[in-house]
Amino acid sequence: MTTVLVIEDEDDLRENVVNMLGFEGFTVFAAENGEIGITLARRHLPDIIVCDIMMPALDGYDVLLHLRGDPSTSMIPFIFLTAKAGRDYLRSGMELGADDYIAKPFSYSELLSAIATRLERRSTILAEHEQQLDSLRQSIVDALPPDLHAPLTSVIGYAERIASQSSELTPAQIATMAEIILTASQRLHRQVENYLLYAQLEIMQIAPERVIVARERHIQRPDMIITSAARKKAIEYERKSDLRMELEAADIQAARDTLARIVSEICDNAFQFSPAGLPVTITARPESDRYVVRIVDQGPGIASDVMDRLDRHAPFNRQINPFERSGLGLIIVGHMMKAHHGALDIANLPNAGAQVTLTFRLETP
Repeated sequence: MTTVLVIEDEDDLRENVVNMLGFEGFTVFAAENGEIGITLARRHLPDIIVCDIMMPALDGYDVLLHLRGDPSTSMIPFIFLTAKAGRDYLRSGMELGADDYIAKPFSYSELLSAIATRLERRSTILAEHEQQLDSLRQSIVDALPPDLHAPLTSVIGYAERIASQSSELTPAQIATMAEIILTASQRLHRQVENYLLYAQLEIMQIAPERVIVARERHIQRPDMIITSAARKKAIEYERKSDLRMELEAADIQAARDTLARIVSEICDNAFQFSPAGLPVTITARPESDRYVVRIVDQGPGIASDVMDRLDRHAPFNRQINPFERSGLGLIIVGHMMKAHHGALDIANLPNAGAQVTLTFRLETP
């Protein structure tokens, strides 16, 4: 049953509105002042609030400010009742987050129409929000299995072999299997971290205000962060001699940990999907009002259909890895670049390989 909270200090008007809404089938709570109204709103979480503006102590504006500042009541539709319908009054209330106004004196049909309109709008917003959440849940579920299955299979398989055949295996064989388990476990740990980060970034698409802090940071020596992240990946893949870097310093708009994560993800793909002995080249320099980082590998490139499917979080496969990949790292990079007002571009080279271009804003003096 639909619930309505009526906050009105005029006894006769409050009683009439409560009786009328009750007759129409609403469950109605009533408050004679703003303080009681706030308490009832938080206790009952009504579907809609009808509130007078001119009240002693806490007026309607104060009530609205309190309720909009509370996450539990911030999304409840709010209709003002007012004897003053001037433009300044209307503007002030709307800027605070009011959904509608009804000028006194009003007819009950006006009030019922306003309530019906706001409830319908609320239902539409909730349906759209639920659809976004359903899409988010599905994309997170779709992203999970492929990347976690492969390393987990290695861990379980070699652990079972050691447990069941320990008496038959040589110390060297056990050491080799233990090293494989360690490597697979580290990759599994990284992929779980990616998965959790991906979920957070997907939520940010629904609540973009959460990325404001990240956009306000800047780095004075991004070349040092790029160097550190790239070398760590080269060492991990035992390809230090394949890494080529030509980097220039600049002052850019980005967070240190975010830049390191982005470079790490791109380099992981570059080393994993390109043959040992062929270079992975990184260049970074200011170009006009941007700082441009390019990472180039000599692998098989990316299939054209994958370019499109990457945006839809579909399976990602460069046809050199024996296991299907979700492309989660690149999806994360895309979200991170967007959060920093940057740009991500992925392109195949004419002969062989792929080029990933990251574009950051330069920090202005």
